This record gives sequence, C-alpha cells and structure tokens, in this order.
Amino acid sequence: MSAQTSALHNRLRREILQALQRRGAALPIELAALTLSFVDEIRPVLEELEAEGLIELRNVRGGPLVALTARGREQLRRLS
Repeated sequence: MSAQTSALHNRLRREILQALQRRGAALPIELAALTLSFVDEIRPVLEELEAEGLIELRNVRGGPLVALTARGREQLRRLS
C-alpha cells in the first residue's frame, strides 16, 4: 500500500467511525456521502472495521446497516 493510499485508508477509517458516533447507524451509501467517497472506496474499510469488531453490519430492508460497536466507541476515545 502506498503512502497516499494508506493516508486515504486511515482517513476513511477515522471519518467512518466518527460519522457513526455522531449520527448513529447508517447505510454504506450514507457513509460514502458523509466521507465524500464512493461506496466501492469504503467497502474494504467497512470489511476491515467489521473484522476488527469496531462496527457491525446488520441486514435491513434497505441493505446493510452499519453500526458502531462498544469496541468502536472505545477506539474513538483513544484517537481523541
């Protein structure tokens, strides 16, 4: 991963977690809009955050709903 790609990835991780903390659960399309990104750009980040237990994906009628976990909230406290 190049330095530029890594910086973008880290920015998206932080912005997604912060957006979920501010507004609550959201659809991936909403998170993409909030981070000024495309869904395809944030999808790998969401998968990584889910694997780390920082977010959870729940299937709802409109598609996957992304929610912050207690571990995700703790991670945000450490970043602040």
